[in-house]
Amino acid sequence: MEGKLIGKPLTNNDAFNILKSLDGRKHQVRTGICLINRKGKKIVFSVETEVEFGRNGDKLIRNYINTGEAMNRAGAYAIQGKGAALIKAVYGSYTNVVGIPLNELIEKIKEILY
Repeated sequence: MEGKLIGKPLTNNDAFNILKSLDGRKHQVRTGICLINRKGKKIVFSVETEVEFGRNGDKLIRNYINTGEAMNRAGAYAIQGKGAALIKAVYGSYTNVVGIPLNELIEKIKEILY
């Protein structure tokens, strides 16, 4: 968001500050992948997904943090879990936000194998 990397929160207060900064805004999730086959052919690519948070407010954000799910998650949310309630829209690869862009990865694996 605005060129800043958002990592995992260290405390509940850190999680609140991260989620508050995302509240009602869009941010990008980027994943970079490098594949190398046995013949040394290399494919390097990245996938960017835009995530739009709803306007959730302090109470909902604190309730989400109290579930424990925000901790140990980049961006302080798990889109595949209870954190989905915080999200208004996803533009691009949903699986990229979860952890790895599966469709794009499968296509590149096919490309590197054949």
